[in-house]
Formats: sequence, C-alpha cells, structure tokens
Amino acid sequence: MIITEYKPVGITCGQLIKKYKNERIAYVGRLDPMAHGLINILTDDDVSLMEIYMRKNKTYKFKFIMSVNTDTDDILGIHSLDDKQKYIQLIDIINYINNFPDKYKQKYHIFSSYKPNKKNKDNKRKALWWWTVNGYTIDNIPERDVKIYKKKIVNIEKKTGIDIKYEFFDKLCRIEDDKFRKGETLKQWSEYEFDDFYDVFTCEFSVSSGFYIRQFVKDMSDKLKVKLIVIDIERTSIE
Repeated sequence: MIITEYKPVGITCGQLIKKYKNERIAYVGRLDPMAHGLINILTDDDVSLMEIYMRKNKTYKFKFIMSVNTDTDDILGIHSLDDKQKYIQLIDIINYINNFPDKYKQKYHIFSSYKPNKKNKDNKRKALWWWTVNGYTIDNIPERDVKIYKKKIVNIEKKTGIDIKYEFFDKLCRIEDDKFRKGETLKQWSEYEFDDFYDVFTCEFSVSSGFYIRQFVKDMSDKLKVKLIVIDIERTSIE
C-alpha cells in the first residue's frame, strides 16, 4: 500500500509511522522535525518501490527572516553569539533568489541524516547531525547535483518580534521533552532580545529529490554575509 500522510510540526517521520502495524513499512523523503507537510509511506510489498519514490520531485513553501541565525539554520538550533553582520537591503535577497541558477551542487547540511564515510568508537557510521552535536568537524562534506524547476517569492511581510517569538515557542513546545536539545533551545529563545519587527520572506520552490531548503538558506546567508534563519518549511506536493 502507498499512503500519503501529512506530518505535523514537532514529530519525526519515524514517530509518524508508528501508528501503522504493518510488518514492513518505510517512509520516503525525510522531513525535519520543524518541517510539516506531505510524506509518502510504503507498506508491505510496496516497500520495494522505495528507489522509484525517492526520485520524485517536491514542492516546498518556506519562510525565513534576517538578523538571526542558528547552527541548524532553523529555530531548533542554538543561535550565534556573533552579532556582526553585513547590512543588506531586501532587494539584495530578492535578486539573489531570482538570479540563482536552476542547477547547482549542494552540500549536505551538517544537521542532516546523511552518513559520511566515518565511524565512531563503536565502529558505526553516524549521521552528520550526530557528529555535529558531539563536537566533531567533518571535512569535505559531499555535494550532489540538485535542480530548481520553479522558484517564486510569494510574499514579503512585516511581523513583530513578539509574534515571531510566539511562533518559535508554539512550534518548539510540540517536540517531546527529551529530543533535539529542546530545553536548551527554549531557554535561549526566552532570553533572546528579538527585534521590534522582522521582514518575513515566503518562497515556493519546486525542486529535485534531495534538495535541502535549510542548506539553500545557509548558502544564501554565507554568500550575502547576513544572518538568516528558516522559520517554517512545508512540503506541499510530491510529483
């Protein structure tokens, strides 16, 4: 059986499929804990179709703001203590997105499930996020070819810092207490001095399999030398 489910914010894909009792079950195309949207679930004999479903293109609607960044490039990370950043105008971000190439080589995000060819003391390969959380630096993170089929800046709106803070806490409180540095993250945002207002960019990208929205925003942050953080990712279609 092939099932298309909606994953809400705050749970992992593994938690989502626990309600199914099938002996054979797998999800296709991981979504971050803070992301929400559509995910395909394969059960029984259809698990063998994994490779076919892995190659499907996807569409995401995502939001990001300036002046804040974290190690995960979303609200679940630990924010940078470095307040230095280049001043840029909104048009700089607009031009960056509109002029970005349709094909490029994208690195795996350091907080991703990709397992590099490196083993821990127990002789086991671990995901990039595990190495990062435990203080290791992975050299020469692999790249892969990805494509952007359609891209659009849907909206740019102003939101108050109070509204942004409320949104952060609303989403973070949906995570189980023992997962993803939740306590540390909530503490840092409770102490963080939010700006009075933020410009919130909403974009919609149709992309090839394996495209990381957080990595795209990180690359944009590095290129423009400005702090950026993803505050929402929704997968709206799987094609």
